[in-house]
Amino acid sequence: LPVDFAMADLLPESKETLLDMLTRLNRPTSGSMVEAYWPGTKDWLPAQFVQLTDDGQCRIRWASDRTTSDMPSVYVQKFGGDGREERAPGAPPVKLKTMLRAAKATWQESDIRAVARKLRQVDIYSAEDLFRAVEADGDEHVNERLKA
Repeated sequence: LPVDFAMADLLPESKETLLDMLTRLNRPTSGSMVEAYWPGTKDWLPAQFVQLTDDGQCRIRWASDRTTSDMPSVYVQKFGGDGREERAPGAPPVKLKTMLRAAKATWQESDIRAVARKLRQVDIYSAEDLFRAVEADGDEHVNERLKA
């Protein structure tokens, strides 16, 4: 079922929070790709948005095994959402390898490890470090540092 802003009427006390979440997720419909945080591994993993539950959680279907989970909205973000503005306040941090995997879905694990090694050589150790470097210097400058 598509998510409709009228669903916000289900939770009048948290309507603003619900609308913020829907906007942050780019108004997902059932089947939209998202990333969901799995506390057990502390990773953001690919999933499909299924629906909002009556209590305001996001029901998602994990891409890895097709099971469903009801997750707090701060544990769900737009697919590839590595910018601070795309994450809910209080959301867990994005791991560098998770961000790299989302940026280039065709990369193998060995490619991701190689890129992470190269980033460490220029003092970029986390997704947050990479975000700050691109925000401060621009992606061209970061690419030049990697080529040096």
